[in-house]
Amino acid sequence: MPIYQKTAEKTLQEISSQEHPFEDDLLKRKEIAENLVNIIKSTKGPFVFNINSPYGCGKTFFLKRLKVLLQSHNIAGILYNSWESDWCDSPLTAIAQEIIEELGNLPGAKSEPLEKTKEALAKTALPAVKAAAESLIRLACPPAGLILDAAGKALENGKESNSPLEAYSALKREKENFKKALCRTLKERPLVII
Repeated sequence: MPIYQKTAEKTLQEISSQEHPFEDDLLKRKEIAENLVNIIKSTKGPFVFNINSPYGCGKTFFLKRLKVLLQSHNIAGILYNSWESDWCDSPLTAIAQEIIEELGNLPGAKSEPLEKTKEALAKTALPAVKAAAESLIRLACPPAGLILDAAGKALENGKESNSPLEAYSALKREKENFKKALCRTLKERPLVII
């Protein structure tokens, strides 16, 4: 029985230069990946799938190659590894930036709809992070919520403050605008976040 030694992980560019993204896969998962791509291509609407296995079993190896395979089928794929961005205080900001970067790699990346999509994403992500952080603080420590309210009023310097309901409505509108802009940008192409 041969013993396999783990080698340095290839970059996405190196994987893209191979004849097939899975040509170096010793576990022979090419057929599984191609079946998964076919499922993604034939599915209408959003869906979630899970790849679960212990540390060191090749999830990242598989998913990097899946991203390249998706791209070869004209499917936008965003590879987001939470371990690589755990230093970021806001997971939503990290994911939003990955989406923005990937949208910039699409054909027609400098188009007006794409620029509007990126703007909508930037507008949506930051207020959502702020609202989520404030909600968590209020839940974890109700007195801190009073401090947040007082600080917010002090920072307003007498300006009329939006009510939480108005802020929610504005954020909801921005989210809907982002979804519409993203759909216009991608047209009928699927977007896969890995």
